[in-house]
Amino acid sequence: PDQWNLGEAEVIVSGIPNGNHQTNSVMSDGNGSLIWHSGSTCNICEEDDERNAALLRVDPWTGEHNVIASGVRNSYDGTWVPGIGYLFTDNGRDWEGSHPPEELNLLVEGAAYGWPDDTPDDPIPAGTLGPVAEFTPHSSANAVDWRPLNSSLPGTDTTVYVTIYGSWNALIPVGQEIARVDLVEDSESAQGWRGEVTIIMEDLSTPLALRFHPDGDLYYAEYGHGTLYRITA
Repeated sequence: PDQWNLGEAEVIVSGIPNGNHQTNSVMSDGNGSLIWHSGSTCNICEEDDERNAALLRVDPWTGEHNVIASGVRNSYDGTWVPGIGYLFTDNGRDWEGSHPPEELNLLVEGAAYGWPDDTPDDPIPAGTLGPVAEFTPHSSANAVDWRPLNSSLPGTDTTVYVTIYGSWNALIPVGQEIARVDLVEDSESAQGWRGEVTIIMEDLSTPLALRFHPDGDLYYAEYGHGTLYRITA
């Protein structure tokens, strides 16, 4: 068989600060560039660098990049849903009780998504976009993937699955689940779509990475004990 060897690593983007939250997924934008999920450096603050708490578009050859969504505190992952657009998870601030819920958002380029100005009394500040679906506060919504049409798992052509990792920032354990989110058209929702959340697996350990295989099966990895699982109907 042909042998593949790694060449020399080339840094194409550097200098973006990191702190409280790491940089996360790098995904295709569908047009030859990348979408990079860049976390905040703090729990609540005004960032010195606009490239933090943001989604960035990156040219994979030159490293040229720009902010395409701001106010995104800690987004782990995203996925394209045909006919809808790019959906991405985002996790809100700690230490504020039942505020805020974790989010599944629909990308509108140039939009702001609320952080750090959102408060319990004003969860979606004027001029910002709210989520299309919500999860339990502080439960850490992470990986997300679109359910392919050939999958035998429950859902429709506008269904995504999400890992909900769980959190240290809760007196009663939350998360440790995998959720199905069925997106339905809703003219009363700000972006025309509303996500109906159904928990399909619970009492897990630390579910993190999640992807559908081309054959329609769903794979997810448990971060805490390094195990990969496959889910079939």
